[in-house]
Amino acid sequence: MDKSEEIKRLIIDFENDKISSEKALIEINKLSNVVVDNFSLQTYNSSMDLEMYVRILTLESIADWQEIDDKRAIDLINEILTSTDDDAVLLRNFEALEKRYSKPTGALSDWIFHDDITEANELLLLLKKNTTIIL
Repeated sequence: MDKSEEIKRLIIDFENDKISSEKALIEINKLSNVVVDNFSLQTYNSSMDLEMYVRILTLESIADWQEIDDKRAIDLINEILTSTDDDAVLLRNFEALEKRYSKPTGALSDWIFHDDITEANELLLLLKKNTTIIL
């Protein structure tokens, strides 16, 4: 059984009161790429289905985010723009790009979904823009 299926089974067992939240969390956190807490485990289903939750927990993060260059940034932005229904890809790519360009969490998401900026090159320019306030 792959780790996605194992995590899914643990969550279902927890939801069916076959195992405690403590046991579920211990086992899930051994397998997950994201630390899962009790609140997340008990409330994920208010915002997504089980498959998406498991995908978020198991999708590998971008470990070499410091090495992201312009071409790769454009590729990641385009992946965001074409995967707006895949929360796991969105979260992974937002995190890597915002870390790489020292932007606050949510900045890229706001530009895309709030400001309706959907041109990859324009988004890259915003990421690269120095917005540091020097006192």
